[in-house]
Amino acid sequence: MPSAPLLLILPVLLAEHSRAHGNLLRRALLASTFGLLVIGCCLAYGYLALAATSGGAGVLTRFKAFPEHWVGWNEVAEQTHARLAQPEFAQAVLVADNFMLAAELDFALGGERTVYSLDHPINLKHGRAPQLALWQRDESALRVLGPRRLLLVVEPTARRERERAAWLSSLCQRVENLAPDGRLDLYGGRKRYLFFAASGAAGAGATSESEACPAAM
Repeated sequence: MPSAPLLLILPVLLAEHSRAHGNLLRRALLASTFGLLVIGCCLAYGYLALAATSGGAGVLTRFKAFPEHWVGWNEVAEQTHARLAQPEFAQAVLVADNFMLAAELDFALGGERTVYSLDHPINLKHGRAPQLALWQRDESALRVLGPRRLLLVVEPTARRERERAAWLSSLCQRVENLAPDGRLDLYGGRKRYLFFAASGAAGAGATSESEACPAAM
């Protein structure tokens, strides 16, 4: 039988053992948490590094991790700038078909040209439609300009595939005398931009047969 002194200190020994075991578990938990944070940071920075380069973005397409909102704007801005340098578009009003593309072009061109935006569904979805109206950069503001030479840059891949045809077919209801002026395909078509010349915003209530619209898919 245990002696009386051992029985007296047994609770103390058990408490110390429990405390030591608890400390060990806490250390293991902290070490595991820190390890997961390090792994997560490495994965995040690795993704950012790949997304920042055209070759890396191409790699990400194979893993269904394509950084669609991070790529393409440099290339489309370069081609847009080249067109604006041509006599045909030297005085043209620059128009993007959605607010994100308009912002990208405005940034890439250093604010040297005012960039208008068509009334794209994603403008409303992201709450930018009232902002564009306040800045007078939407379709209504474009109509106020009257007949003007336009350079319209369209990003079909900003919409889901099933929504693209309807949006492209609506362009002839938004601008007058739409004429194709080239296209830019990147990353196997994951990013696509279309360039059009036009003669101004269409009047309110304008209609056009979608099949006859040059932008229709």
